[in-house]
Amino acid sequence: MMTGDGGAGPHGGQNQDFDINLAPIIDCFTVLITFLLASASFLAIGIFDSSVAVPGANDSNAKAVPVRVDVELNTNFEMTFKLSGAPSAKKGDANGANYTRKLPPVRSGWNTEQLMKELETVQAKWPGAQSMVLSAADDVEYVHIVKLMETLRPKMPNVMLGGF
Repeated sequence: MMTGDGGAGPHGGQNQDFDINLAPIIDCFTVLITFLLASASFLAIGIFDSSVAVPGANDSNAKAVPVRVDVELNTNFEMTFKLSGAPSAKKGDANGANYTRKLPPVRSGWNTEQLMKELETVQAKWPGAQSMVLSAADDVEYVHIVKLMETLRPKMPNVMLGGF
């Protein structure tokens, strides 16, 4: 038997099909994607691990070292050696791991001899210190950075590149 509502069912003859307006959703995604693409250009890596595995080195017994060694390469072959972290184990040496030293250039370029002495001092106090962060000013040539990394590799096998 047919009812007078045209067979539409319990909703009294109203059509249940409707269209979703996708324009506002597409607008939102367009703005979101544009924002993400624009903000991605401001992202930068702070430190890049450029170390190479040293033959015979075993990292299984490596302990966390409470000091951080930073070397900044400035213009005109000037270097800044920074050490920060935990105080020294010696009594009365509260700033044992917190100091900054300027290393002036030598005739041949970087003062690697003085830098190696500083690294030896650090490793004498903290034998586990095997890594450092090497940062360079924008006008320092890349070839100088690589040569310095190769010079430092026997003393500091883990050299990470950073920027300032």
